[in-house]
Amino acid sequence: MYRKEIPLVVLAQALRKPLVIAEGFKKERCSLRLWIANACSDAAEMNEEVVLLVPSALVDECKSAKPEARVLSAEDIDAVASLIIEKALRHAVSLLGGRNCGYCGYSSCMEAAKAWLRGEDVRCVRKEVRLTVDGAEIPLNSFVSALIESVVEAIVRTLKGVPKTPRRIEIVVGDEG
Repeated sequence: MYRKEIPLVVLAQALRKPLVIAEGFKKERCSLRLWIANACSDAAEMNEEVVLLVPSALVDECKSAKPEARVLSAEDIDAVASLIIEKALRHAVSLLGGRNCGYCGYSSCMEAAKAWLRGEDVRCVRKEVRLTVDGAEIPLNSFVSALIESVVEAIVRTLKGVPKTPRRIEIVVGDEG
């Protein structure tokens, strides 16, 4: 079989339709799959992870035929772009931890993610929680780590003389041996 690479510009011109390409997050599990179809029957194996793009005249028909799928008009480029941005924002917030701690200088992880997507330099100060018992480090999953972090920070913030955003908190429980 003969294969020839076709420049993207040539391909886009041949389609004679607006083309949206979303690039990035290759190593992350945040993919957004867009399925472009000319008829509802072209998308037999739809699920909630896939967005079906169809001609605007078929949107209502496809929504009825495939209620489990998200259906958009292929001509509604703004809706498609908004969907891509929404997915990228949710993923960026999940990478930031969603703690809304403010250590980065933004009021929330969502605001930090928006700034990051605008190209601003956002530095998330992810805090590490380590638990050591009798010299052995105990592994913590993300839920337990976040729980310990939030409880300890809440207690420490109530104490007089503690900075609003302390950089490091240490607690030692045990005998002085």
